[in-house]
Amino acid sequence: MRTGFSTVLAATALTAGILAAANAPAAAGPGAGHTFTRLFDTPYAQNQQGLAWADGYHYVGFDMGGGQSRVVVYDDTGKEIRRSGLLPLGHAAELSFRQADGNLYVATGGGSNPTYVNVVDMRPATPVVRRTYDFTALGNNGMVAVDNANDRMVVFAGPTGGPYTVAFADFSGTVSSRFTLPDLGTPQGIEVVDGTVLYYTSAEGFTHNTVTVLGTSGAVLDTIDVPIANEGEGLAVDPTTNRVYLGFHSPRTVYAMSPVAALPYGVNTLLNPGAESGVAGPGHPTTVAVPGWGVTGGMSTIGYAVGGGYPTAGSPGPARRGAAFFTGGTAGTATLTRTVDTAVLAGDIDANGVAFTLSGHLGGYLAQADDARLAVTFRNGTGASLGTAQIGPVTPADRGNTTGLLPRTSTGAVPAGTRSMTVVLTATRGAGTNNDGYADNLSLVLSHR
Repeated sequence: MRTGFSTVLAATALTAGILAAANAPAAAGPGAGHTFTRLFDTPYAQNQQGLAWADGYHYVGFDMGGGQSRVVVYDDTGKEIRRSGLLPLGHAAELSFRQADGNLYVATGGGSNPTYVNVVDMRPATPVVRRTYDFTALGNNGMVAVDNANDRMVVFAGPTGGPYTVAFADFSGTVSSRFTLPDLGTPQGIEVVDGTVLYYTSAEGFTHNTVTVLGTSGAVLDTIDVPIANEGEGLAVDPTTNRVYLGFHSPRTVYAMSPVAALPYGVNTLLNPGAESGVAGPGHPTTVAVPGWGVTGGMSTIGYAVGGGYPTAGSPGPARRGAAFFTGGTAGTATLTRTVDTAVLAGDIDANGVAFTLSGHLGGYLAQADDARLAVTFRNGTGASLGTAQIGPVTPADRGNTTGLLPRTSTGAVPAGTRSMTVVLTATRGAGTNNDGYADNLSLVLSHR
């Protein structure tokens, strides 16, 4: 049982996000307007705690006792994908995923535990703690969420029963702002989507649970009742769709909340857009898995630290580039594919009210003609194309015959009738034996027109 938490949810008023779902009309009663579907049980007889979602998988923290915890990764059916060993994560009260570095951020939690946030890298064969942030000055009961839209942490802490502090901190550990909250219930989870924070609490006796939406100054914007008589354990959000996942303690389960809120405007709809999920490859001809994408032709990633003629941290490229970039491997043509479901935006799209911005850094090797291009195809309900947009390729002349990546952007209106978007990154070999079409920081963002 988690004690002494109360959480925050910094949330801007979402035109097409969680608030749209929270305000859906329905008959009166607990959970009105929502259903909560039992997605899978966690087949692991330990103390389930924090929950995160990243690139199609669920990351669940388990308190193993003695200040040790482990993280287990599941697919949507509850099949275990992998697990960490014992790590010094305290209560593992809450987990959150940072897109910029591909790591989990795990808070210690617990009424008697000082607040630390541990950075856990799940990509190596033996997952490790890369860094620990000291937030003990904020008190005990720590929980954390990563605000990927603004690349910052939201850290919750305070004495049992409140008042609680909600602090916004950068990744040097410096707190930039904070506010206080009273006790809203037993805190169980926290997550952030597009600058908004969702806060998950359990009622006394665990008769029901609540997801609260708060503004960045602490004002309550909305509440969603979760009529499940079970102690809540962890909250996660798929930021590409705003689907909310809720963990529970006994039995140990993960639920999905419906209706799925509309795709968030103003955020990247692509999974693993910067090649930061998964282990960076060592260079051609070795290929590695690329989570979040469908792969053909041996598309892979390479670390900026590899050197040897590949792009490095000092080569032309994104100002914030992470540890890796996409590459075409050795095949003549290689692709990554991602489909984005836009059916929930049908009304806005059909009223010609939705715009898109397709962007990324694309490039290649020296004077060779290898290149990369990123295209989006807008499709109707039967899958037929309604039009395409593309960025790239970047030619050797564009790059001045130097190795590196340059920014490219395309904007326009999403065609009426669009119900999905197919995004394809294509790397093409123009010379040599390796396919040195490079890409990084890919993005497809939707906005109101």
